Amino acid sequence: MLKKHEKLQKNTVLTLKKQLETKKTSHFYIIVDNGYSKTEEFVKDFIKELISADELISNRIDHDSLPDIIKIKPDGLWIKKEQIKNLQKEVINKSSEIEKKIYIIYEAEKLNISAANSMLKMLEEPEDNIVGMLITNNLDTIIPTIKSRGVIIQLNNDQVDEKDEKTYIMAENFILLCEAKTSKKRIYIEEIIDKELKSKEEIIKFLEYSSEIYKKAITNKIKKTTENNQLSSVETKNTLEQLIKKFKLVTESKNQIQNNLNIKLLFDKLIINLEEV
Repeated sequence: MLKKHEKLQKNTVLTLKKQLETKKTSHFYIIVDNGYSKTEEFVKDFIKELISADELISNRIDHDSLPDIIKIKPDGLWIKKEQIKNLQKEVINKSSEIEKKIYIIYEAEKLNISAANSMLKMLEEPEDNIVGMLITNNLDTIIPTIKSRGVIIQLNNDQVDEKDEKTYIMAENFILLCEAKTSKKRIYIEEIIDKELKSKEEIIKFLEYSSEIYKKAITNKIKKTTENNQLSSVETKNTLEQLIKKFKLVTESKNQIQNNLNIKLLFDKLIINLEEV
């Protein structure tokens, strides 16, 4: 189910699968869609795995006909306090067909202040059989007290061509290897330069994505939020100062590509400099 999203949402899918396998799932998730066109399908597939749905239940989830899954959408411009109050009453009713009550709040950036405060009361004393999911395209609009109580899932935008997607995944792997301080990063870089990154433009794109990963980690560090995927280690292993230095090093390397420097020597220097931060 989640496997179908693995190509583009690899780190997120692996993290969620680990939670499911170890039975360490959360009672509350904040899903930031970032323009992912299959967010609805992703959420349904996650729910199927969360409740170990059989074929019949899976079919009902797909067709929105399972009463134990409650959906809230904006009433006009906002999601209102009354909607959250009604949700509170509904989720305490015993599940009729599955073991959990699951609620999904769409366009959560449209929670007005009173609705958000009512929502907070629901989260203060979570019950084991209730799982909540907020879907938003703007994490900054969710109040900090709600954010701090949820597992944040950042989905990747799929509005890129297949080649760009592959390059981004290579950049992710490179950064993770650098952060793990393993000698494998040099072998990995040699392989992708020989087999994948055949032009100056492709190498520049690779380094752009690599710098974006550090830039995102800097933003999360400042906002005191952490992504729920393998890249969270980039934030947790580094201070803000270290992240800024690493971002600058990758950006400088990208700029130096324009000067027709030896690519392998440039990456050797970058790896050494990252190790010394």
